[in-house]
Amino acid sequence: HVLDLPQTDTERGAVGPNMGNLAENAANRVPGEDAPTYVHNSIVDPNAYVVEGYQPNIMPANFADRMSEEEINALVEWLLDPNRPM
Repeated sequence: HVLDLPQTDTERGAVGPNMGNLAENAANRVPGEDAPTYVHNSIVDPNAYVVEGYQPNIMPANFADRMSEEEINALVEWLLDPNRPM
């Protein structure tokens, strides 16, 4: 992932989507999921939804075992913060 570049049709991350516009893209990826839910689910179950054009099984699938729920929620909040420090 590239944190500061937006994901567009012409500007795409090589391995995973760019995250410069994650909040707006995440809110539209899976019907019925808002951005925080989508990002949380992508961390704890990364193969549940794979963005078109990317391969499954790239992101580690054990973050829920390695991080507390509090840590995951803090990461979700940080990733969705448009003013996050780089």
